[in-house]
Amino acid sequence: MQLWITTFTGLVALGISLYNFAALQGTPDVDVALPRLVTIEPRAPGGAVHFFLQPTLSARRKTESIEVITDAQLRLVPADVTGPRPEFYWLDSGDYVYDFESNSDHWEKSSDPRPILVSQDKPSLSTFNFNADKWSFGPGDTKDR
Repeated sequence: MQLWITTFTGLVALGISLYNFAALQGTPDVDVALPRLVTIEPRAPGGAVHFFLQPTLSARRKTESIEVITDAQLRLVPADVTGPRPEFYWLDSGDYVYDFESNSDHWEKSSDPRPILVSQDKPSLSTFNFNADKWSFGPGDTKDR
Protein backbone atom coordinates (compact mmCIF):
# COMPACT_ATOMS: atom_id res chain seq x y z
CA MET A 1 0.00 0.00 0.00
CA GLN A 2 2.84 2.38 0.85
CA LEU A 3 4.36 1.87 -2.63
CA TRP A 4 1.08 2.88 -4.33
CA ILE A 5 0.66 6.04 -2.19
CA THR A 6 4.24 7.09 -2.89
CA THR A 7 3.85 6.44 -6.62
CA PHE A 8 0.51 8.31 -6.76
CA THR A 9 1.95 11.31 -4.85
CA GLY A 10 4.95 11.40 -7.20
CA LEU A 11 2.69 11.38 -10.29
CA VAL A 12 0.54 14.20 -8.89
CA ALA A 13 3.68 16.25 -8.16
CA LEU A 14 4.95 15.57 -11.70
CA GLY A 15 1.61 16.69 -13.16
CA ILE A 16 1.65 19.93 -11.16
CA SER A 17 5.26 20.60 -12.20
CA LEU A 18 4.47 20.06 -15.89
CA TYR A 19 1.45 22.37 -15.64
CA ASN A 20 3.53 25.12 -13.99
CA PHE A 21 6.27 24.72 -16.58
CA ALA A 22 3.76 25.03 -19.45
CA ALA A 23 2.09 28.06 -17.83
CA LEU A 24 5.41 29.87 -17.37
CA GLN A 25 6.32 29.34 -21.04
CA GLY A 26 3.13 31.01 -22.32
CA THR A 27 2.78 34.52 -23.68
CA PRO A 28 1.71 37.05 -21.04
CA ASP A 29 -1.65 38.74 -21.44
CA VAL A 30 -1.24 42.50 -21.14
CA ASP A 31 -3.80 44.40 -19.11
CA VAL A 32 -4.24 48.13 -19.84
CA ALA A 33 -5.77 50.29 -17.11
CA LEU A 34 -6.60 53.77 -18.35
CA PRO A 35 -6.30 56.76 -16.03
CA ARG A 36 -9.32 58.59 -14.69
CA LEU A 37 -8.00 61.93 -15.93
CA VAL A 38 -6.67 62.88 -19.34
CA THR A 39 -4.64 65.99 -20.11
CA ILE A 40 -5.60 67.71 -23.36
CA GLU A 41 -3.63 70.48 -25.04
CA PRO A 42 -5.97 71.96 -27.67
CA ARG A 43 -3.63 74.59 -29.06
CA ALA A 44 -0.36 72.77 -29.42
CA PRO A 45 2.32 74.21 -31.71
CA GLY A 46 1.22 73.95 -35.33
CA GLY A 47 -2.50 73.88 -34.48
CA ALA A 48 -2.53 70.22 -33.44
CA VAL A 49 -4.35 68.65 -30.50
CA HIS A 50 -2.34 66.64 -27.97
CA PHE A 51 -3.78 64.00 -25.62
CA PHE A 52 -1.55 62.95 -22.74
CA LEU A 53 -2.35 59.52 -21.24
CA GLN A 54 -0.57 57.53 -18.55
CA PRO A 55 -2.01 54.02 -18.71
CA THR A 56 -0.78 51.21 -16.49
CA LEU A 57 0.44 48.29 -18.61
CA SER A 58 0.87 45.03 -16.69
CA ALA A 59 0.90 41.29 -17.30
CA ARG A 60 -2.11 39.39 -15.93
CA ARG A 61 -0.35 36.14 -15.11
CA LYS A 62 3.14 35.12 -14.13
CA THR A 63 5.34 34.03 -17.02
CA GLU A 64 9.03 34.05 -17.74
CA SER A 65 8.35 35.91 -20.99
CA ILE A 66 8.27 39.68 -21.33
CA GLU A 67 5.71 41.34 -23.55
CA VAL A 68 7.06 44.04 -25.88
CA ILE A 69 4.66 46.85 -26.83
CA THR A 70 5.81 48.50 -30.06
CA ASP A 71 2.79 50.60 -30.98
CA ALA A 72 -0.09 52.35 -29.23
CA GLN A 73 -3.20 53.78 -30.84
CA LEU A 74 -5.84 56.20 -29.64
CA ARG A 75 -9.24 56.26 -31.31
CA LEU A 76 -11.81 58.95 -30.66
CA VAL A 77 -15.40 58.64 -31.88
CA PRO A 78 -17.09 62.06 -32.09
CA ALA A 79 -20.71 62.45 -30.98
CA ASP A 80 -21.51 63.80 -34.45
CA VAL A 81 -20.82 60.74 -36.57
CA THR A 82 -21.03 62.81 -39.77
CA GLY A 83 -18.08 64.96 -38.69
CA PRO A 84 -14.45 64.18 -39.31
CA ARG A 85 -12.91 61.42 -37.23
CA PRO A 86 -9.51 62.42 -35.83
CA GLU A 87 -6.53 60.20 -36.39
CA PHE A 88 -4.17 60.20 -33.42
CA TYR A 89 -0.65 58.89 -33.56
CA TRP A 90 1.88 58.28 -30.81
CA LEU A 91 4.17 61.30 -30.99
CA ASP A 92 6.47 60.81 -28.00
CA SER A 93 6.75 59.81 -24.34
CA GLY A 94 7.75 61.91 -21.35
CA ASP A 95 6.55 63.47 -18.12
CA TYR A 96 5.10 66.67 -16.80
CA VAL A 97 7.70 68.60 -14.81
CA TYR A 98 6.74 71.27 -12.29
CA ASP A 99 8.74 74.52 -12.34
CA PHE A 100 8.71 76.17 -8.91
CA GLU A 101 9.99 79.53 -10.18
CA SER A 102 7.18 80.05 -12.69
CA ASN A 103 4.60 78.07 -10.65
CA SER A 104 3.63 76.04 -13.71
CA ASP A 105 4.27 72.69 -15.29
CA HIS A 106 5.48 71.80 -18.75
CA TRP A 107 5.84 68.68 -20.87
CA GLU A 108 9.36 67.28 -20.97
CA LYS A 109 9.94 64.74 -23.72
CA SER A 110 11.98 61.72 -22.67
CA SER A 111 11.88 59.64 -25.85
CA ASP A 112 10.35 59.06 -29.24
CA PRO A 113 7.98 56.09 -29.55
CA ARG A 114 10.01 53.08 -28.51
CA PRO A 115 9.33 49.51 -27.45
CA ILE A 116 7.99 49.18 -23.91
CA LEU A 117 8.76 46.05 -21.88
CA VAL A 118 5.93 44.74 -19.70
CA SER A 119 6.22 41.98 -17.11
CA GLN A 120 4.15 41.01 -14.10
CA ASP A 121 6.59 42.27 -11.51
CA LYS A 122 7.33 45.56 -13.30
CA PRO A 123 4.23 47.29 -14.73
CA SER A 124 4.85 50.15 -17.13
CA LEU A 125 3.67 53.67 -16.28
CA SER A 126 4.83 55.52 -19.37
CA THR A 127 3.08 58.75 -20.30
CA PHE A 128 2.08 58.79 -23.96
CA ASN A 129 1.61 61.94 -26.02
CA PHE A 130 -0.87 61.35 -28.85
CA ASN A 131 -1.13 63.97 -31.60
CA ALA A 132 -3.95 64.74 -34.05
CA ASP A 133 -3.08 67.00 -36.97
CA LYS A 134 -5.70 69.17 -38.67
CA TRP A 135 -8.36 68.49 -36.05
CA SER A 136 -9.76 70.52 -33.17
CA PHE A 137 -12.68 70.44 -30.80
CA GLY A 138 -14.98 73.08 -29.39
CA PRO A 139 -17.98 73.59 -27.16
CA GLY A 140 -20.99 71.45 -27.81
CA ASP A 141 -23.44 68.95 -26.40
CA THR A 142 -21.71 66.48 -24.09
CA LYS A 143 -24.71 64.20 -23.45
CA ASP A 144 -24.21 60.50 -23.95
CA ARG A 145 -26.13 58.96 -26.83
